[in-house]
Amino acid sequence: MSENRNRTLDFLKGIFIIFVIALHFPFANDLGHRLLFPFWVEFAVPGFLFISGYVYALSYKKRGIDKFEDMYAGKDLFIKCLRFIIPFTIAFIAEQVLFRVFDIYTVGIVTYGLRALFFDYLRGGIGMGSYYFPLMIQFIFLFPLIYNYVQRKGFKAVTNIFIVNIIYEILKQVLWMEEYQYRLLVFRYMFIIAFGCYACLCKKEEEDKLYKGFIEGVFALGVFFVILFSYTPYEPKLFTFWSTTSAPATLYIAPIMFLVVKKVKLNFKPLEYVGKASFDIFLVQMVYFVLYEDFLKDKYFGGFNDALGFALTVIICVILGMLLWLFENKLIFSNIKRRIL
Repeated sequence: MSENRNRTLDFLKGIFIIFVIALHFPFANDLGHRLLFPFWVEFAVPGFLFISGYVYALSYKKRGIDKFEDMYAGKDLFIKCLRFIIPFTIAFIAEQVLFRVFDIYTVGIVTYGLRALFFDYLRGGIGMGSYYFPLMIQFIFLFPLIYNYVQRKGFKAVTNIFIVNIIYEILKQVLWMEEYQYRLLVFRYMFIIAFGCYACLCKKEEEDKLYKGFIEGVFALGVFFVILFSYTPYEPKLFTFWSTTSAPATLYIAPIMFLVVKKVKLNFKPLEYVGKASFDIFLVQMVYFVLYEDFLKDKYFGGFNDALGFALTVIICVILGMLLWLFENKLIFSNIKRRIL
């Protein structure tokens, strides 16, 4: 592991990918709600996007990149996209084969031909969190705009992006956007991405100002929205889709992430390796949970309680995900990257 690598970020990604698995595991008797999942487990994806904003900003900062022509350099964008395309394509092929072998789905090429298969691919495949791949490809193209703005305007940019995020939610209502469309677009996460970017770029004096009551105020406001959306009968009129991870709710997780990446050092090598393979593990769990619900659960997990079923699920997804990461990253991606550069 590189000495310059931020081990805390890998640690956090390791935690978040386990949260993703917990979020998708079918616990009985509304256990997740009673264990306050809306305050921790459900913020896994916003947490990942905060880290992505931080890491991509750090990459630009270290390489001295501050011009659009450099940020949108074709080779750089291609490599960034390839980092997601390669593992996703492997997972997508496995998904299509497995679902047909086990007769779970009749979509794509079997029933509708290549056109349906193509759109299945663009939508991120099938299964829990299948929106994440197209979302990250959009992130790669959106981030230079966010970075440039935050670099020039500091925290004012983060505030303005939050307002833009709210305007996007209003437009979603005005344009009668469908839920399946909304889930595939990165714009719902603009604020948390910008906050991650700002956490990387902010200067010490700006950071000190945030600690003087502002961070606590933002946190309290976020707690209010999480409780409102998750633990009261209130039905949102604006944040109608994914309310508990919408921009107002992320006011809760944003200051926590800011404080952790700026003030805390976390390290535990096994969890760090899990974090490095987190996207591959995400892809594996996406396929796994469809197989689990339609095949594995009754045949192999029927006699297990939730705790044992969840533990086995984490072990299976992590091991297979890390094997996928080793295969695609060490054998495919690194070789392609070496040839391009």
